[in-house]
Amino acid sequence: MKKQKESLHRRQASIDNFDWSDMPSQVTHLSANGFQSFLNEKTHVLVMFYVKWCNGCFEMRGSVMQAASRISTQPLYAFAAINCDENDVFCSSIGVVVFPSIRYYSKGQFVENYEGIVKPESIVNYLKSKVKDEL
Repeated sequence: MKKQKESLHRRQASIDNFDWSDMPSQVTHLSANGFQSFLNEKTHVLVMFYVKWCNGCFEMRGSVMQAASRISTQPLYAFAAINCDENDVFCSSIGVVVFPSIRYYSKGQFVENYEGIVKPESIVNYLKSKVKDEL
């Protein structure tokens, strides 16, 4: 039992200290200041809103990173993330209060929350379907 508690504490410490923005990936990390300008530059964007203390956020980031790497060569698509611990007022102002949250934006405008399965292939298929919807 003692080993289980120590393991949980080590895992929690690693989650508390993880800085996703320092990890190499095709996900652009945004702040409140650059958020809208980034969205305006891209046609189709999925943004993951996360907080450091959230286990679900920690687990979801791998799927988002893999999805981003699978379509990183496609100029129509982009993946972004914003740390709502560091941008709490901004996240609240746009209605993000549940973590993790993934939102879809098209041409700078919020369209909908992503409610699908959080597996890389499902995320990629969802984003690709948005392009088909425009054709």
